[in-house]
Amino acid sequence: MKITCLFIIFCLEIVSPCFGQNTLGLPQIINYSKDDYHGGSQNWKIAQDSDGKMYFANNEGLISFDGNYWKVYPLPNKTIVRSLAIDGNDRIYVGGQDEIGYFSPDRTGILQYTSLKSLIPKQYNRFADIWEIAIFKEGIFFHASDKIFQYQNNSIKVYLPKELWQFLKDDDGRLFAQEKTSGLMEFKSNEWRPLKNNKILEGAILSGIIKIGEDSLLLTTRKSGFYLLLNDSICKYNTSYKTISGPISASLKMNKSEMVAGTTSHGCLFMDFKGNIVQKISSADGLQNSNVLSVFLDKDNNLWVGLNNGISFIAYNSAIKYIKPDKINELPGYSSVIFNNYLYIGTSDGAYSAPLYDYNKDYSFSRSDFTFIKNSSGEVWKIEEVNRHLLLGHNEGSFIIQNEASIPLAKGTGTWLFTPMSSVTPAKNILVGTYTGLKMLEYEDGHFIDKGKINGLYESFRFLTIDNDNTIWASHPYRGIYQLHLSPDNKSFTYHLFTERDGLPSTLENYVFKIKNKVVFATSKGVYEFNPSTNTFSPSPFLSPVFHDMDIRYLKEDDDGDIWFCSGKKIGVVVFNNSTPAKPFKITWFPELTGQILSGFENIYPYNKENIFISSEKGIIHLNYLKYAAKNLQIKVLLGKVIAIGKKDSLIFGGYFHQGSKPISTQNENEIFHLPNRYNSFHFEYSSPNYGLQKNIEYSYQLKGY
Repeated sequence: MKITCLFIIFCLEIVSPCFGQNTLGLPQIINYSKDDYHGGSQNWKIAQDSDGKMYFANNEGLISFDGNYWKVYPLPNKTIVRSLAIDGNDRIYVGGQDEIGYFSPDRTGILQYTSLKSLIPKQYNRFADIWEIAIFKEGIFFHASDKIFQYQNNSIKVYLPKELWQFLKDDDGRLFAQEKTSGLMEFKSNEWRPLKNNKILEGAILSGIIKIGEDSLLLTTRKSGFYLLLNDSICKYNTSYKTISGPISASLKMNKSEMVAGTTSHGCLFMDFKGNIVQKISSADGLQNSNVLSVFLDKDNNLWVGLNNGISFIAYNSAIKYIKPDKINELPGYSSVIFNNYLYIGTSDGAYSAPLYDYNKDYSFSRSDFTFIKNSSGEVWKIEEVNRHLLLGHNEGSFIIQNEASIPLAKGTGTWLFTPMSSVTPAKNILVGTYTGLKMLEYEDGHFIDKGKINGLYESFRFLTIDNDNTIWASHPYRGIYQLHLSPDNKSFTYHLFTERDGLPSTLENYVFKIKNKVVFATSKGVYEFNPSTNTFSPSPFLSPVFHDMDIRYLKEDDDGDIWFCSGKKIGVVVFNNSTPAKPFKITWFPELTGQILSGFENIYPYNKENIFISSEKGIIHLNYLKYAAKNLQIKVLLGKVIAIGKKDSLIFGGYFHQGSKPISTQNENEIFHLPNRYNSFHFEYSSPNYGLQKNIEYSYQLKGY
């Protein structure tokens, strides 16, 4: 893709001057404070090795993180580690004040530091902070303000500036450095050569270089906006961006169409290459603080952010996002529905709506704000589309949403849900489940009329459905299952209560749903159906092979016939595929969501495969199932430490296998330990570098040969 200077100038000048609207969905953010990683406040650079371990250049040394354990490796002179880079052999290069070198494992797998300072010619071996390290084909380059060191073939060459080295970066097989007087330079044929028009950068300090085309590199600066490097020529342009965000401390390419800029006061700004801001994540959105020092994209395309005080992990590439209609209060989200291109959410304190814009059809990327629905304060249990209207089940009764306001239909007792008595739209009669029994709404001439309470039973009806014979089924999690029959005038009903005496595995925790046009009952021992010939319940012939005796609390069928379900605190989906008759279905679990659902008020709204809305204790969870199903999740286990315990404890493994001086992922057969039997107890530390799943990973282990 070739991009001209003129095109970039035009596009980047259209950056919006306002950050007021963010995307509806925000990714998972995990914050780590210095109390977690036991280091200093500031984190200057970030890198990752081939095993997936993360490393941070920190005020108190090199810090490693394997998903479970943090370790700090100070430099010999206890200096701040400002820079960090890892080569193809997993050698970890670091730079500090008056110190350059690398970490590599010793024979026991413990990282040890090797200083390279002795290789520097004596007249140059005093220097200030090493700000950048670049691994380039001609060697390892260390950037200090007054020197650039090139380490190659166990020797170090020194490049002095005319005045001051300001920046160093490699990208797309090219190595660049910025010198205050000479401008931007490229390393070619063992020397630094100035680029064309490099004087145009006078007064500007680069903060990043990003490849955006076959021969085009985007240059970001700290305070002077953007530049474009086309082949060997630099273009300059003006943009309002610099007046909006403050200094850009770091930038990088997120994917083929987006970049991120880390700023000193506005957190992380995600934008496309046309300059449109896609998303902003700052302290207001969950980041520990908005002063960003470094950004890094890991192997799973998730973003790590080194902050002025802490480290943050942003699951930017995740198919799971979080929607919070109230930005100040974390309200539980009970219900959600899309109606007339608006997303409506019912919460523990009112209903909210937000306009939706088609951002590649994943609505979590819609940039809009939620508006509170007037007169809806209090618990909103259900928002449901009935006869092309929005009905609202509220703690104070039944309401209809019109003109972004909640208007009473039947006030008084609280309303759980609305169930049309007919599948043909518009349905004339709508059954209403309330705190104290059943009510009826009648629909005439585009209006709902409250027909009052249906006599029969003073009971809370939160789970209702109607079978093909117009029999009403209601479940109560503590009493059993009710079978209800309405009178011809719809003013009363008779009922029968079924319990474990009628074939249910338990009287408790039964829930009624309609799946595949059948009324089924989710129980603590799988899914059951009712046999009218025997008046008893038995395991569902269709769903028992799927769920067996699994504890099922919630079922929802989507438009494709797949079944979303909740089992305990876990969420899954059953996808049916008739192309494999031996097993015509597949269950996909979502371990990232375990424990996040709204227990007791489970609700899943599968609008389509790119937009699944899940009720949560903190708003609504948005799942892009197409994206989730397309990813190939690799779970890897790392052994971090082994201690043999006897009369005297012995550290026999420090976390890094190696072959000679090169780290490797697995242990060589000839490196297996043989220990005397006085060591009869062992301590193992292990972890998995799947950083967004740490709370949901479970381990199993086996002692072979015992």
